[in-house]
Amino acid sequence: MIKLVITLERKAGSSFEEFKEYYLDEHVPIAEDITNLQKYTVAFALSPDKSEYDAVAELYFDDVAAMREGMDSEAAGTALEDIPNFADPDVGFTMATEELVQVDET
Repeated sequence: MIKLVITLERKAGSSFEEFKEYYLDEHVPIAEDITNLQKYTVAFALSPDKSEYDAVAELYFDDVAAMREGMDSEAAGTALEDIPNFADPDVGFTMATEELVQVDET
Protein backbone atom coordinates (compact mmCIF):
# COMPACT_ATOMS: atom_id res chain seq x y z
CA MET A 1 0.00 0.00 0.00
CA ILE A 2 1.31 3.42 -0.97
CA LYS A 3 0.35 6.40 1.18
CA LEU A 4 0.65 10.03 0.15
CA VAL A 5 1.03 12.19 3.27
CA ILE A 6 0.18 15.89 2.98
CA THR A 7 0.49 18.43 5.79
CA LEU A 8 -1.67 21.55 5.70
CA GLU A 9 -1.66 24.92 7.42
CA ARG A 10 -4.70 27.18 7.19
CA LYS A 11 -4.39 30.28 5.03
CA ALA A 12 -3.67 33.60 6.71
CA GLY A 13 -6.74 35.31 8.11
CA SER A 14 -8.75 32.08 8.52
CA SER A 15 -9.74 30.57 11.82
CA PHE A 16 -9.11 26.91 12.53
CA GLU A 17 -12.87 26.34 12.53
CA GLU A 18 -13.23 27.94 9.07
CA PHE A 19 -10.32 25.85 7.78
CA LYS A 20 -11.78 22.61 9.11
CA GLU A 21 -15.31 23.37 7.88
CA TYR A 22 -14.12 24.24 4.37
CA TYR A 23 -11.89 21.19 4.24
CA LEU A 24 -14.65 18.77 5.21
CA ASP A 25 -17.56 20.40 3.37
CA GLU A 26 -15.88 21.65 0.19
CA HIS A 27 -12.50 20.00 -0.34
CA VAL A 28 -13.22 16.39 0.59
CA PRO A 29 -16.01 15.98 -2.00
CA ILE A 30 -13.50 17.04 -4.68
CA ALA A 31 -10.58 14.93 -3.47
CA GLU A 32 -12.58 11.76 -2.86
CA ASP A 33 -13.03 11.41 -6.63
CA ILE A 34 -9.29 11.02 -7.29
CA THR A 35 -8.71 8.06 -9.61
CA ASN A 36 -7.49 4.85 -7.90
CA LEU A 37 -7.94 6.30 -4.40
CA GLN A 38 -8.46 3.39 -1.99
CA LYS A 39 -8.63 5.24 1.33
CA TYR A 40 -8.58 8.90 2.35
CA THR A 41 -8.16 10.14 5.91
CA VAL A 42 -7.62 13.52 7.50
CA ALA A 43 -6.45 14.26 11.02
CA PHE A 44 -6.96 17.72 12.51
CA ALA A 45 -4.73 19.11 15.24
CA LEU A 46 -6.21 18.88 18.72
CA SER A 47 -4.32 22.02 19.75
CA PRO A 48 -3.94 24.00 16.51
CA ASP A 49 -2.33 26.99 18.21
CA LYS A 50 0.46 24.71 19.47
CA SER A 51 0.83 22.58 16.32
CA GLU A 52 3.09 23.21 13.37
CA TYR A 53 0.32 22.10 10.99
CA ASP A 54 -3.46 22.24 11.20
CA ALA A 55 -4.11 18.93 9.45
CA VAL A 56 -2.51 15.86 7.92
CA ALA A 57 -4.20 14.20 4.95
CA GLU A 58 -3.41 10.63 3.94
CA LEU A 59 -4.31 9.27 0.51
CA TYR A 60 -3.88 5.52 -0.04
CA PHE A 61 -3.25 3.77 -3.36
CA ASP A 62 -2.52 0.14 -4.25
CA ASP A 63 0.89 0.88 -5.77
CA VAL A 64 3.11 3.63 -7.17
CA ALA A 65 1.60 3.37 -10.66
CA ALA A 66 -1.92 3.76 -9.25
CA MET A 67 -0.78 6.78 -7.22
CA ARG A 68 0.82 8.42 -10.24
CA GLU A 69 -2.27 7.84 -12.34
CA GLY A 70 -4.46 9.16 -9.54
CA MET A 71 -2.41 12.28 -9.01
CA ASP A 72 -2.47 12.93 -12.77
CA SER A 73 -6.27 12.69 -12.82
CA GLU A 74 -8.63 15.60 -13.36
CA ALA A 75 -10.00 15.27 -9.81
CA ALA A 76 -6.49 15.53 -8.33
CA GLY A 77 -5.84 18.63 -10.42
CA THR A 78 -9.07 20.19 -9.20
CA ALA A 79 -8.21 19.27 -5.59
CA LEU A 80 -4.75 20.85 -5.90
CA GLU A 81 -6.27 24.01 -7.40
CA ASP A 82 -8.65 24.19 -4.42
CA ILE A 83 -5.92 24.20 -1.75
CA PRO A 84 -5.33 28.00 -1.77
CA ASN A 85 -9.01 28.46 -0.88
CA PHE A 86 -8.37 27.14 2.64
CA ALA A 87 -4.66 26.43 3.14
CA ASP A 88 -1.30 28.03 2.45
CA PRO A 89 0.08 26.10 -0.56
CA ASP A 90 3.64 27.21 0.26
CA VAL A 91 3.69 25.66 3.75
CA GLY A 92 3.90 22.00 4.66
CA PHE A 93 5.15 18.98 2.81
CA THR A 94 3.98 16.08 0.69
CA MET A 95 5.65 12.70 0.96
CA ALA A 96 4.89 9.39 -0.77
CA THR A 97 5.52 6.43 1.52
CA GLU A 98 5.17 2.69 1.60
CA GLU A 99 3.05 1.99 4.64
CA LEU A 100 4.10 -1.02 6.70
CA VAL A 101 1.59 -1.55 9.51
CA GLN A 102 3.28 -2.79 12.67
CA VAL A 103 0.31 -2.88 15.04
CA ASP A 104 -3.38 -2.59 14.22
CA GLU A 105 -5.81 -3.43 16.99
CA THR A 106 -8.75 -1.52 15.52
